[in-house]
Amino acid sequence: MAPLGTLDKPQDQIGNPDYTCGLRASSVLRVDHFENIEEFRPVGILGTSKTVALDPASASISRAALALPECRVVLQRSFARESEGDLGAETCGLVIPMSPDHCHTLNGQLVGSDGVVLLRGIMSCRVREPHPNSYALVRMSTAMQTRGWPDFERGIGLFSAGAQQIRDLQRVLWNIAHRASTCLASADFAKQAADMQETLYAAFDSILIKPDVIRERPRSHDRHRKYVSQLDALIQESPSASLYSEDLALALGTSVRTLQTAMVTVHGISLHKYIRIRRLWMVRCELARGYPSTNVKAIAGAHGFWHMGDFSRLYKVEFGEFPSETLMQARRYRSFR
Repeated sequence: MAPLGTLDKPQDQIGNPDYTCGLRASSVLRVDHFENIEEFRPVGILGTSKTVALDPASASISRAALALPECRVVLQRSFARESEGDLGAETCGLVIPMSPDHCHTLNGQLVGSDGVVLLRGIMSCRVREPHPNSYALVRMSTAMQTRGWPDFERGIGLFSAGAQQIRDLQRVLWNIAHRASTCLASADFAKQAADMQETLYAAFDSILIKPDVIRERPRSHDRHRKYVSQLDALIQESPSASLYSEDLALALGTSVRTLQTAMVTVHGISLHKYIRIRRLWMVRCELARGYPSTNVKAIAGAHGFWHMGDFSRLYKVEFGEFPSETLMQARRYRSFR
């Protein structure tokens, strides 16, 4: 299968912004390319529609699709077109721009490069794309109404993201797709899929959760302190347990939204940042033992860090040194004992 070279990659703040490596099909990533409108078949991830190309002669479409434990992700390079049909998801669906010149109208409402579309339920939609766009489509397996996202049963929500927020979300989506593209065995991808999904949820939360949603209510402080204490105890008792927001909320008998509010109230940081710091400290403790067999990548992966570039950067910010430096110093100390 040829590389998915026509799918535009957003600016990567860590790597080379001129990165042009295409996505290739793998055991967990499906890649399709359609040379013309006659070949094109809609993916159907967010409903179906009738499509009319505005410039049939130049219609060229590329698409990559993968599955995470509780959601399906499609990256697509579309063509100038008009489409009409029943779109959305019985649970929850999102549309994320992946190119800086993204532009389309949804039921007459303009969506630009900073607009994230949230859909709940199936509804009649008319979409117009005046030129080719790159975007991501995500369909969730649940309605995602317990995280603090805008709470409506059925309809379309359009949300404007900050420049940094949209770049972070685009980078997460591309990193996941690239990892799927380079995966040699589906079992290896499955081991990291839940961690990738948690990273994706965090990027969505930063855009869809507004500060007033997780603001503490009167007379709730004691209850929030109790949740945070229980969370600390849970992690202390099971240091090797996977730290996923949905699982932690379930274990404490509450919602992710309540746990997020409790963390902001007590510690002044988001739940995702708290989980990330705890994971970083667990990695540091492992590296500080300085065992000859210790492998930085393996330890990081075991604690939920699936992208080594991001992991090294976060570790350096938190501890003032790279993980390899921590391990090297620990080994040097052991040799002198």
